[in-house]
Amino acid sequence: TLPNAHDRSVRDEAQTPSEEEAAADETEALGSAELGVPDQFPSAARHRIPGGRVERLDRGTGPPVLLVHGFPLDHTMWSSQIDALAERWRVIAPDLRGFGQSSLGDADPARGIALEQYADDVAALLDVLLVTEPIVLAGFSMGGYIAWQVVRKYMSRLRALIQIDTRAAA
Repeated sequence: TLPNAHDRSVRDEAQTPSEEEAAADETEALGSAELGVPDQFPSAARHRIPGGRVERLDRGTGPPVLLVHGFPLDHTMWSSQIDALAERWRVIAPDLRGFGQSSLGDADPARGIALEQYADDVAALLDVLLVTEPIVLAGFSMGGYIAWQVVRKYMSRLRALIQIDTRAAA
């Protein structure tokens, strides 16, 4: 595949990383060479968001589609869909906070993370990735519950909503 003009690693300059985080960022920006993509355009990268760090895959060009995984999975559950959709769409598939390669961040593990916080994380990731046009949001299972919170808080950011094997209320 060709490098994606939308692939970027953006750091919130207000948050200075520790030496370990800086080393991790350097490592994360690498690894795309195995995919045949130049390192300056990683399709997978980790980004700072308020209160944590989120791993994401970002492939393809075109209107943005955000795929939100279910519990206890990560973005890799969407592998087949990513391959198919990336031919016509910009596909963004994050690992939610505390899942896959994303950190739990400043969340209290004993209290868990509210679905509303996950929705805020999704919006923050879109901001970091400079996504300004409305997205198609697909949520599977728990990802569907998060999608309802995105609808509630960030409706103007949505072009369409796809709910997959989830409930109408969460």
